[in-house]
Amino acid sequence: MERFEALLADFEKMEKDVLIDDGNPIILIIDDDDSIRKGLGRVLSHKYRVLVAGSGQEGLEVLSEEVCCVILDVKMKELNGFSTYPKLKAKCPEVPIIFYTAFQSEHDLKEVINRYKPEGYMEKGRDLSFLQDLIEKAVQKFKLILENKEYQLNLEKKVTERTAELVKALTDLESAQKNLVEAEKRAAIFHLVAGVRHEMNTHIQTLLISLQSLKYESLDFMARIMDHSLLMAENLIRRNYSTARESAGAFLIIIEEIKIEYESRGLIEEMRNCLDRTIEAVRILEGIVLQLKEVSDQGEYDLKLEQMETIIEEGLRYLDPTIKKIMPGLKIITDIEKNLPPVLCNKHKIIQALTAQIINSLQAMELKFFPAEEAPTLSICISVNADYVDLRIRDNGIGISQNELANIFNPFYTKKGIGQKGTGLGLSQVAAIVSKHRGRYSAESEQGKYTEIITSFPL
Repeated sequence: MERFEALLADFEKMEKDVLIDDGNPIILIIDDDDSIRKGLGRVLSHKYRVLVAGSGQEGLEVLSEEVCCVILDVKMKELNGFSTYPKLKAKCPEVPIIFYTAFQSEHDLKEVINRYKPEGYMEKGRDLSFLQDLIEKAVQKFKLILENKEYQLNLEKKVTERTAELVKALTDLESAQKNLVEAEKRAAIFHLVAGVRHEMNTHIQTLLISLQSLKYESLDFMARIMDHSLLMAENLIRRNYSTARESAGAFLIIIEEIKIEYESRGLIEEMRNCLDRTIEAVRILEGIVLQLKEVSDQGEYDLKLEQMETIIEEGLRYLDPTIKKIMPGLKIITDIEKNLPPVLCNKHKIIQALTAQIINSLQAMELKFFPAEEAPTLSICISVNADYVDLRIRDNGIGISQNELANIFNPFYTKKGIGQKGTGLGLSQVAAIVSKHRGRYSAESEQGKYTEIITSFPL
């Protein structure tokens, strides 16, 4: 008797407890008939963890996202199944619900299915294998729904992570591009600065030599003349005539030396030339300093009317040290049309573009083996074409194939191999500068023979 009562207590406890190990799916039975709850619990507990509730309200409280299927009685006293159904769905929209009820007419069955669309509908008293089959399908469907949701969540997470990675990669790429562009600009400026430094050093040396000549030769004569003149004057004032005669004799010797220097080397003329060279060197240095100041103070594209031939001449002068260093034997040919009209442009940007083109040409010629009868050659042609001034820069380097020609103005495009100089940004800078001037740019080439860059600036 005691054993029977213990078993009965276990059955009554089923209303709150899970009846089998935690590894099986959870189902919830909602029915106000205690015997139905216990009977279904016993039948289903071998395969599922069974939760039970004696009313619709209790079922709502017991329901959780872990429940894989609900078996819902339709006719209950407090809150019937039809009223409980939408509340269950509101709490857990994905949970499958099977109506388990007493006999309903065929009309009622169709109305219930069309209105509520339950996972299944079973009359009480039928073979439970049918109910078990419904539950099995409902649980499998619920698992698939959960797996799909998890997959979508993981997919969204992966998409978010991948998007973040791509944004970072894009940011890094933009940063790298900016750094390379800046590096290319600095390289062009370096060549210009090197040319300016060379130009200034040349005139500084002229200045120093002229001043040293005046100091150690001409000024020496003047100092000696002044010293003896003062000494002779003092002796005359003191009436030391003998000493004054000695000073006068020394003075005559100096005059004789000056006369000899004057006749042999043209001393006066040489002094005049030294002073002229000094003044000219100072003026040139002043001009260079003013140009550098103009570069540092100018707006991004401060346009002025300039002569293109003067700009090219200045740019070549600045680039001369670089050209001699990279390719000492380079032959430069210039063909400049006479009486060219001025162009509204930024001189310093044009020189920067010229620098990029010439450096690109030098690197292309470095990669080519020249036979004895051919020398590295750079041709520069300036001419008027309709409403534009055309600047053509042509080298006889390695050339470019027709398939690749359209890409040479694109950033980072380069034919140079690993370890060779160049980032592929030089000609893209040229394109950007010309575009800012509302100009045009193009290229012509034959592989192994030549490349010609044509830039046109509107008048």
